[in-house]
Amino acid sequence: MVKVKDEHIKLAQDIFIDGNDFDDEERIPFIKNFTTCDLLAVPGSGKTTALMAKLYCIAQNMPFVDGSGILVLAHTNQAVYEIEKKLKKDCHQLFEYPNFIGTVQSFTNRFLANQACFEKYGSYIRKNEDDIPSDKLISLSKKLPFKNTLYGNFFNQIYSREALISTNLLINELHIEKKEALEIIKNLKSINILTNKNVLIYKKCKDIAHNDQISEALKSIIVSVNKKALDSVNLEKHSRGLIYRLNFLEEKFIYENTSLGFNTDSGKILLELFEILYREGSLRYKDSFSFAEWYIHKNPQIKEILQLRFKYVFIDEMQDLERYQIDLIDSIFFSESSNTVIQRIGDINQSIYSSGKIIKDNCDWIPRNPIYLTGSNRLTEEIANIVNYYTLDPHTDKDGTKKFVVNGLAKLNTPIKPHLIIFNNESKDKLEDRFAQLIKDFKLNETSSASKNGYHIISWSTEWNNDEQNIGNEKIRLKDIFPNYSKETKQKKEDFDSLYKHLTLFDREKLTMEAIRKSILNAFSRILRLEGIYIDFEKKRYFRKSNIIDFMKSQGDEYYNRFKSNLYLWCFKIVSNNDIDLVYQEIKKFIESEFIKLNWDNFDTSKSRSILKSKEFIETKHVIGQGDYLVKSNKNSINEFNLSSIHAVKGQTHCATMYIESSYHEYETQRLKVASKLATKAKKEELLPNPLFNEFHSYRVGKDSRAKQALKMMYVGFSRPTHLLCFAVLKENIKNDIDKIKEAGWVIIDDLIDIDRI
Repeated sequence: MVKVKDEHIKLAQDIFIDGNDFDDEERIPFIKNFTTCDLLAVPGSGKTTALMAKLYCIAQNMPFVDGSGILVLAHTNQAVYEIEKKLKKDCHQLFEYPNFIGTVQSFTNRFLANQACFEKYGSYIRKNEDDIPSDKLISLSKKLPFKNTLYGNFFNQIYSREALISTNLLINELHIEKKEALEIIKNLKSINILTNKNVLIYKKCKDIAHNDQISEALKSIIVSVNKKALDSVNLEKHSRGLIYRLNFLEEKFIYENTSLGFNTDSGKILLELFEILYREGSLRYKDSFSFAEWYIHKNPQIKEILQLRFKYVFIDEMQDLERYQIDLIDSIFFSESSNTVIQRIGDINQSIYSSGKIIKDNCDWIPRNPIYLTGSNRLTEEIANIVNYYTLDPHTDKDGTKKFVVNGLAKLNTPIKPHLIIFNNESKDKLEDRFAQLIKDFKLNETSSASKNGYHIISWSTEWNNDEQNIGNEKIRLKDIFPNYSKETKQKKEDFDSLYKHLTLFDREKLTMEAIRKSILNAFSRILRLEGIYIDFEKKRYFRKSNIIDFMKSQGDEYYNRFKSNLYLWCFKIVSNNDIDLVYQEIKKFIESEFIKLNWDNFDTSKSRSILKSKEFIETKHVIGQGDYLVKSNKNSINEFNLSSIHAVKGQTHCATMYIESSYHEYETQRLKVASKLATKAKKEELLPNPLFNEFHSYRVGKDSRAKQALKMMYVGFSRPTHLLCFAVLKENIKNDIDKIKEAGWVIIDDLIDIDRI
């Protein structure tokens, strides 16, 4: 058992929290706790810092007498990098055998899936990603007959899920009573338009226009539902959703709630397609876990080996793991015979990621033996009080006491209440200026949080797909307010239209500095190309990355070593400290004073050059962060805002945040209004408690999915700022609720139409 001494904690405090003290109520007890338990931590509680301190204290006890080590897992490479950045200098032994620090995926591949792939298919894992294998599966399947393989199977599964004609749909669209809707469905079944499960029969829909037994209004509904279902099974468009999981133990494919056996005609053909990839060592992420399960089943002794090697297992950001990942870790380490201590850390209310696009109602992680960090060093009492009402699962005990409660510990000289900004379609373009005015009014630009954390405008839905944003659609997403917003990083491009984008939109999922190094060199190559500088003028061959490195070497060892050192420092500052603006200025100065003046033509006498044609490329500066778009405010002395999705800001801290409601099926304020009983002629509609009015929700098990999803997104978005929280809502959605919202503690601003006067 590890013994944490007070002097270890003192040293950890000096390293991780600038000599401040960990509190005796929550953090020190967690640091000293070495039993199997889960830590549930509120936003801004410093849970990762507490984990770092714990790992530091463990390192002071190493090596262990029995030769065992620790296993530290996280969901993303970036999270692992953050752990490495904070610990490697002071705890290098944690990164050596027998310890392992990495993602759940890398652990699975290294200790299980890699060996399994070799034993089954004679190849170690060479590629582990979703896009390339999925594209190849689609490509291979297209060459096969529709009815026998992927096309047919996929079509039947997805179409039957989407092509539903429900009574509620008819009631809402035709404005009829339930009894009449049931009669219509019965009639559609009798004429073979619907199956017994209320699913449209695809072949019958082709001639629906000529069916005299169906009214024109009903035909319109059927055509609309059929089109939506066909869009959903578009193989090209939805190839990323075609992620089957293999279960080698039961010899079947699993897709959502359906399965396909290897011994069926489609299953045999599908397995052959997958095995082509496996023999090449090309696996999708989920495939690794299928291989791992098979390997454990075939070699059960591997569990005991791993248990003996890893005495302690810590998993950070546990809420982001999916069921198949959780099950694998538990199957190895969590058993009656295991002596391994497992501690899982996270916030179940921030589980907004999944392998699909749909946000799950509930987190796959079910905490056991929970302990809590409830004090938020980020949030003020004013913001924390709001955030608490958006907690989906407050871990209420049998006595009704909520154990997961956000306590705002941050103190401001002048407290700032959350602001609710009302806008409409005509005034939406003025939201940026209103936000800037509030920042100026509260003098946030004078705070340390402003320079460190910045101002952010965020939204759940950011862009429209082409089929969604049709003519006449007046619903709003972030791009409708900021037309230049783009999720450019999602494309993982190598070339961008500005130097600044090269420093911000590189592939940040890479753990090493390789991606930013390539991006900087690509920017240098682009500058030479724009300036018309060739490596071979006659053949019009431009300098590539490798040519630039070779050229720098040709300038002599002293110059090359200095260039190499600068390149490393630029990469390190961006990856480790996110010092994008500092590096931008340093590179810009290097280009203008030195880079462009080198003898690129290799002439004996070279004329002195200056930046001409690449000036716009170098000086344009309007994008920042991964998936974020930087806008400059023209008023009120506020320089920049970061635009991004809720998903992109999870884990971030902001000085000020403006959350703009957006349409994804419905707006957030609409989703929160859940009817428990529909209106009748005698009684009004009855609504469930609404968090917007500081009412704790009572959403029902198995129901109210859209409200639960909105709650989680708002919980994440509202819990970002240290100073100012703004929530921008459409007037039509809350016009009858303004007094209730004001009573809940929001400052209401409803003068956007006249904002030009400020």
